[in-house]
Order: sequence, then C-alpha cells, then structure tokens
Amino acid sequence: TGRLPFYGEEGLEVSEKYMEHRTFNNKDVFRAVLFADLDFEGSPWDEISDGARDLVMKMLQRDPERRPSASEALAHPWLQEHGKEGARGDALFSDSIVQRLQRFGTYGRLKQVALRTMVTNLALDNELMASLQAMLKELDWCQSGRVYYSDLRAALESDRFNLSPTELEQLTSHMAIDEHGYIDTSTWIAAMLDWRQLQQSGDW
Repeated sequence: TGRLPFYGEEGLEVSEKYMEHRTFNNKDVFRAVLFADLDFEGSPWDEISDGARDLVMKMLQRDPERRPSASEALAHPWLQEHGKEGARGDALFSDSIVQRLQRFGTYGRLKQVALRTMVTNLALDNELMASLQAMLKELDWCQSGRVYYSDLRAALESDRFNLSPTELEQLTSHMAIDEHGYIDTSTWIAAMLDWRQLQQSGDW
C-alpha cells in the first residue's frame, strides 16, 4: 500500500510523519508496533481484495501463537490462487507506477544518479522493454514516446490514487525534467525498472 498500517492514538502520528517526511523515530514505531490500532478499512484497503487483506492481517497478528509461520503464509489461498495476478485487478498495473516511484524516491541522490547512468548502458531483454513501454503508454497521451511531467502529475492527482498534495510532491520531486517539460528518459527507466528482477536475470 505504500503506507504504514498504524492508526489511532498510538499510531496515526507515526504514519503521517512517515508519509510526509519518509522518516520515523524508531522508538515511536516500536511503540506503534506494540500498541497502535491497525487500519484495514480505509483507503487503499477498501480497493484491495478480501483475500489479500486477510493475508496481511494474519501476518501482522501480534500474538505469535496466532500469527502464521512463513511456510503457512506462503500456503495462504490468496497467494496460491491470485498471487501472480495481484491484489487489485485492473488497478494493479497503474499502482505499480506509484509503488516504483515511491521506491525510487527512497533512494539517496547518489544511488539515483548511479541507476540513471546504468540504464544508458543496459541491454534490456524484450520482456522488460515491453513492460516499460506498457507503463509509458499509460501516461503518454500524446504518443510522443516520452512522459510529459504535467501528464504524470495529472494522472497521480486523479481519484484512482487518492494521494495527498504532500505525497504527490514526494513522488515527483526527484524527477529530472528537460527544457520542454518531459521527464528525463533515463530517470523514468531507472524509476520503473524492477532492479531486483534484473539482478536475478542471466544478463546481469
């Protein structure tokens, strides 16, 4: 979901601080882990399947006697039946863009620059290129072959994502933009690539 699960008196402040500053106090989070209410009703949980929500609720069970082991979690019906399809059906693909932007935004400046440099020297396989091109087409409304910054902002501001102005700024502030308002291609690819998958490939 891209959010901490804490809610209520012991947890809401911790969650909001994390969403606004992408940082948290370890002591506050530890207290929230022990005592805070967990929110599985509000956004984006209202759009996530019952099976996926049931799995996460069980994995966050505080009582170790009631919490599933790793093997039991992997055997959960949702992972067995729908794990490869995702939790949100039609919304999954669009949300993967947000999740990858969130992940890229957590990287330090040096790592972002290093990844942007790496993509200029990568020979990506057809499957990876097809995935990146599909993400591009979702935002490339004028069919220019590039992502226009204002198009990305407009998409993220739509009702389907339910992002606050602060979250929106965090997602887009690290995007390098050229003089015509387009997001730098290497930045876009670096943000959208699944680097873990790439590292596990034979070409790495």
